[in-house]
Amino acid sequence: MGEHVHVRIWDGLSVSDGGDLIELSHCRCGATWSKTYRVDEGAPED
Repeated sequence: MGEHVHVRIWDGLSVSDGGDLIELSHCRCGATWSKTYRVDEGAPED
C-alpha cells in the first residue's frame, strides 16, 4: 500500500464570535483543518 497524501476537501466558511473568518476543510481519512483570518479593525470597505 502506498503512502497517504492528505487531500483537503473544502467544507465552507464561518465567522467566529470575535468576527474572524474561519475556513474549514477535511480529508477523507478523518483529518480536519481550520484556518483563521483576522479582520482588521476599521471601517468596512464599500
